[in-house]
Amino acid sequence: MFHRTDPVSSSRQPQLTALIGLMFVVLFSGLAGCVDCEKRFCRGVRVSSVQLMSVADRCCLEPELPGCEDPERFFQLILEKLMLADDACHEDNYDRMLDLLEELLRSLPFFALETVCDERLAWDDSLRDWLDERCELIRNTGAFFGPEDTVSVTAELRFDQPRALGSGQRTYHAFQPDSKASFETWFASGHSNLEGGLTLGLRRPLPGGGLIIPVHEAVFELESDPGQPFHRVRSTLLSQLDRRVAGWIVLDDRGRGRVGLQLCLEGHDQSRHGPIWFECPVTLVRGMLRIESAKGGDALELFPVVDSIRELFDIVGSPAESMSSSGDRAFDPCERVDGASRRALAWLQRLRMVFPDCFPGTRTAG
Repeated sequence: MFHRTDPVSSSRQPQLTALIGLMFVVLFSGLAGCVDCEKRFCRGVRVSSVQLMSVADRCCLEPELPGCEDPERFFQLILEKLMLADDACHEDNYDRMLDLLEELLRSLPFFALETVCDERLAWDDSLRDWLDERCELIRNTGAFFGPEDTVSVTAELRFDQPRALGSGQRTYHAFQPDSKASFETWFASGHSNLEGGLTLGLRRPLPGGGLIIPVHEAVFELESDPGQPFHRVRSTLLSQLDRRVAGWIVLDDRGRGRVGLQLCLEGHDQSRHGPIWFECPVTLVRGMLRIESAKGGDALELFPVVDSIRELFDIVGSPAESMSSSGDRAFDPCERVDGASRRALAWLQRLRMVFPDCFPGTRTAG
């Protein structure tokens, strides 16, 4: 059982980023037709549904959050943007759809992280227990990806030939030329070479064998079209417990383990938005560290979310059930039913009614 849920970042941004809008350009500039548009739109609606349901739940717990002053007005605003974007999709008006989706994503909340570890464990012990899956460590409290999305990463870097930085306490390790990433998500798809690398601190032994290696900086640069800027994902520093690092590599005595990093999305105007937590299996063999996820793997494994978000995805993916309206006089919006607040379930019901083709058990005939 987890005994603590502490915020890692104090910035709970009420909006997502313009960079995500740029990702939509990648998607919709290559669409084969409206069928693909509708399919991806529905996947985006389901992710948006989880975001909205999370807002409804969080507003019950923290009514001072941005957007919680009038949750119903916030929901109606998002719903109207989704409806207009759906119309643009059916009209093959992708420029209009891009504008609407960018507005939509700027309105949706929020990147934040939580630790979910036993409070009695010391920080390094928590990381050692991470290898045994006894400590979840850090999880995302918002959903950027959905359970239908896949992301895979394969990146190698040399440990035996580092480039010393400054006093030699930190070393830079560049990704090898064959490093790459593949993704099939609701907002974009494709394959890309990876450039960049990791800046690492001093290695320290762990009790019982193995190593912990602090990551001070990470840069993942995704190859773009000729003449276009890179899409860049960078690390950002964790401030939890005065640990001024971006994350850690944790290895057992066989050279197997995981890397965990707090990342941000970097826009072309040098703005940074996040945080989002990333973790991936790693192996160290003959001086070469390999960061590798399963081919076509679940994006939510690489960008793990808290259990409450997983539960909301389960609710969204289940057949529709009736729920009393938020307009009913006896309606208590914060009463919890089957893992969500009544307001969250009522919002889901309204989304199902407006977009029946996007949810199981609600598809209209004909």
